[in-house]
Amino acid sequence: MQVCHRFVYAVYSLYTTLPLEWEPDLIAISVLYMSCRLLKFKVTSWVDKPDNYTGKWYTFFVNDVNLDIIESKFQAIC
Repeated sequence: MQVCHRFVYAVYSLYTTLPLEWEPDLIAISVLYMSCRLLKFKVTSWVDKPDNYTGKWYTFFVNDVNLDIIESKFQAIC
């Protein structure tokens, strides 16, 4: 049930200034991170992941992002 509430928060965040303050890709990664964290799911591989890539999954999609930035967006959505 808690995951459902988080999804509702993410949907309602479209009615706030969140998209004006942050880039859409950061909001998307924050929602994905939040979902993985709540479900205790670790992302280790994904489709089209380069064989030699050793970074975190979120840095693959957004360069120069760290966990502090993602967690701050995570807190803003909740």
